[in-house]
Amino acid sequence: MKERQVRPTNKEARFGTTNERGRFAFGYKMHVAVDAGSGLVRDMRLTPANVQDVSVAPQLLDQAAGTVYADRGYDSDGLRSELARRELGDGLMRRKRGRPLTEADVARNHELSLVRRAVESLFGTMKRTYRLGRMRAFSQLRNAADLTLFCLAFNLRRWRVLAAQ
Repeated sequence: MKERQVRPTNKEARFGTTNERGRFAFGYKMHVAVDAGSGLVRDMRLTPANVQDVSVAPQLLDQAAGTVYADRGYDSDGLRSELARRELGDGLMRRKRGRPLTEADVARNHELSLVRRAVESLFGTMKRTYRLGRMRAFSQLRNAADLTLFCLAFNLRRWRVLAAQ
């Protein structure tokens, strides 16, 4: 894939890997901060697909409190030191870094996945109900507006459920 490839209709979108197997996707990435207790969206960012998750994470930590849970894409020494600096707990899943994970790391990832399961429902709703598995517009600004409207709609539905409890 050409790193600098630009499409005339969508100048901000880029190629980026979508998983550990090295598959590529053209477009954008959604980065969403969700409150684990209430399930409400606290913050979100939309970046070109070639932007690393870990580079966006400090921007999403502004309203964080307690322990920050994140998937393997956010695992880095720099983010762990940022969490320590802000006195936040480390709930980052570990990933392979040129060597296999230890049994303790595998067990830790499994425990964290059980905690993160509630937050992952946001992404299921996003892709299944709101059809945001793929971006609909041809500019980052329009897609960011679409994501913002989704987060607003999701929070309104979630507040309704929380108010009934």
